[in-house]
Parts: sequence; structure tokens; C-alpha cells
Amino acid sequence: MEKKETSLDNVKLEVALEILAMKIALTISSDNSEELSKLLIEQKKIYSYDEKIIDKVLNVYGSEIKGLLKGEN
Repeated sequence: MEKKETSLDNVKLEVALEILAMKIALTISSDNSEELSKLLIEQKKIYSYDEKIIDKVLNVYGSEIKGLLKGEN
């Protein structure tokens, strides 16, 4: 059974892409090529709407980015 897209799914996708873009930028600036390769693979999976990766980006990387923006890290 094919999953129907909803507005919430589209929002989750867009937010996950923005969070991942920031994580990729931070990884590039730290010159960590292994981490960058992993993130680029995850980016491709997001474009394929891999819900597991989208949830990981929103919950794990989202928390990291939020902490950086608040000055906690």
C-alpha cells in the first residue's frame, strides 16, 4: 500500500533538509570527510523519503543544531 503525502510529511521533509544542510556545512568546516560522506548518503535517502533517516535528522541532528544555536555547545 502506497503512503499518501500530507502537508505534514512535506513540512517534515523540508525541515529535515534544512537541518541536514546546516549539519553538512558544519561538517565541511571541520574537514571531516568520513562524516561528510555519511551525511551525503543520508541526504540522498531523505530525497527518497526514508522516514527513518528523516526522523533521525529531525531528532538527533535537530537537537545538536538547536544546542549550537542556543550556545549550549
